[in-house]
Amino acid sequence: MTLTLKQDDFFSNPSPRLPVAFVLDTSTSMGGRADYPAWVLKLATSLDGLLTIPAHLAQHGKPTAGWVPPINELQQGLGSFYNALLEDEIARWSVELCVVGCGRQVEILDDFGPIDQATVPALVADGPTPLGEAINVALDALEQRKALYQQAGLDYYQPWLVIMTDGQATDSLDRAELRIRELCKNKRITIFALGIGNDANLKELARVTPARPPLRLQGLRFQEFFQWLSASVEQVSASQPGETIKLDLSGIAAWGEL
Repeated sequence: MTLTLKQDDFFSNPSPRLPVAFVLDTSTSMGGRADYPAWVLKLATSLDGLLTIPAHLAQHGKPTAGWVPPINELQQGLGSFYNALLEDEIARWSVELCVVGCGRQVEILDDFGPIDQATVPALVADGPTPLGEAINVALDALEQRKALYQQAGLDYYQPWLVIMTDGQATDSLDRAELRIRELCKNKRITIFALGIGNDANLKELARVTPARPPLRLQGLRFQEFFQWLSASVEQVSASQPGETIKLDLSGIAAWGEL
């Protein structure tokens, strides 16, 4: 039944598809208090109860003036991205999104489908950072979506994978790294990896983005990043599948740094 419904969507809208999968860090440190550096929160969650932060401090610590939890900014930026795609007459028919949460559980928070039927998922910061597992779940989702496109006879653009984390993986990246290297070698995926904050391990992120170096987000400029991303996605969706598109690399300076 699910497959039939998805194929009906394809037949009613024959536009070429651009599948974009997000792997978003929803670990404890993304909502951590200003009283604790991100590495302390990461350690507390990775030790799974062996190191405990006092609840009254973790929940009621006094943040510095103007401090906003990164998860809140990420939530707002993601919402603006959904809205931007809805407002673009071409992208709204072509772009399909999948959001994978990487925290206490690795789960698909929003699965592929028409953007006008999608709901911006609520992001909750909790748990460790099983990044390797989350990337593999996203890659599986992309492969399954491509198979549906092929079965329905739809053209599609090279899939995109966007990885965002404020720390480092608490599991192995080996399988994800091997899969991504093979996909990049055969030009079957476009990857952007983004480190959030000073504790993000860019050296580790580089393992899963061999085609271009990972970038570090300037402060909490999620809005600027998602504006650039939506413009890039809209540019691709307005082209022909297989056409080479030059992204606005100069625009990266507004939100990212090496």
